[in-house]
Amino acid sequence: MKKKTSLIAGLVLLFLVIFSCEQEDQIGAFKSTDSGNSATKSTNDPINLLLDREDVEDLDCDETIKRDLMAGQHIYVGDVLIRKENDELVVTYDLTSTDWSLKESHVFIGDINDAPFTNNGNPKIGHFPHHEDHGLVKEYSYRMNLDGLNDCFSVISHAVVVLMEDDSETANETAFGFGDNVFDGNRWGWYLDVCKTDCESNEEGEEFEEEDEEEASAVTTVEVEVDEGNATYDNDPAGSGNDRIDDYGCMDAYAFDQNNQGNSICFYEDFSSWGWSNYTGVNPDHNEPVGITYTYPIFASAFQCDITNSIEIGSIKIHVSGGDGRLVANVTVSLTNTQLVIKEFNFFVGESAYPLDQSGQESIDPQDFDISLSGLNTSSYSVNNIEWYDASYFISHIKVCPKP
Repeated sequence: MKKKTSLIAGLVLLFLVIFSCEQEDQIGAFKSTDSGNSATKSTNDPINLLLDREDVEDLDCDETIKRDLMAGQHIYVGDVLIRKENDELVVTYDLTSTDWSLKESHVFIGDINDAPFTNNGNPKIGHFPHHEDHGLVKEYSYRMNLDGLNDCFSVISHAVVVLMEDDSETANETAFGFGDNVFDGNRWGWYLDVCKTDCESNEEGEEFEEEDEEEASAVTTVEVEVDEGNATYDNDPAGSGNDRIDDYGCMDAYAFDQNNQGNSICFYEDFSSWGWSNYTGVNPDHNEPVGITYTYPIFASAFQCDITNSIEIGSIKIHVSGGDGRLVANVTVSLTNTQLVIKEFNFFVGESAYPLDQSGQESIDPQDFDISLSGLNTSSYSVNNIEWYDASYFISHIKVCPKP
């Protein structure tokens, strides 16, 4: 997908909201009439694993595409960096910021239709054209001539990563570089769509990105850096918390059990920030292979958990099923508001209402959640095989921003 950090100057950005009355005026333009949540048992209700693919990532002249390298689907172990270097495409595994080391790597670069897949849509990792067995390294790069690639292509970056202690391997995980698309088969993992950008020197000798002539004649673009960390999660006596829309129109959003509101616990009294922890009780259908699907609306910018002053922007589906004495959930977040995209997705599930931080205190900081993902730019996102309990609490936090 194409991640644009430039905002069109001709568009009017949303203003910073401090008081709830101002907030209500500001969020009105986003409001939707859809509402409700339900639990439906289905024999054929697979979770949608396809992400929104209307955009692709731009390989800019002087910038590096940076994506998380995720092991075991949810463990951050480093980064995958993609950049231009003269006439070459360089794909780098960088684990220097973590305790993990790179043991093997396999990379596919090219038309996704030419990638080696099984008939079921799973990647044949051993058939990737670029691969290396490493002695255990923290960083490694692959290089490929850009002339051999189409204007748009895909990158699949796979790795085997390990943790070492006293010369002994204490953990071994499969990892993929995070991308905006998932495989069609039942194997987890991602790939990234990338398009090249033509560059040339301007009169001062500096490189610049050559824009589409028609678009460039119509608008002027201004580079800005989007702040995705505007929410406050600590105890906040002033009550500001995450109850505001930031300077770029980005908002926090949470799932809420609208049909059974007594099952939703508001954060506000304990944390001075709004949001909900939702309870799902014991259900015999949890233990069935067919399972059960719960659907909850997602509300953005609900000051003090008041949904009458909020925006309903989409829904979350949680499909819980059992087998072999273990319950798992597949979770899909989908936006119905076409003006917004998901930038962050954070999810917690447990037998108590809140996760615990490193000091053992209850927390609503997404860093303490089971899943904490950033750098997204999509209208739909799925995570599978999340451990579930007979009776569970869950928190689903989504950061959404105006679509560029």
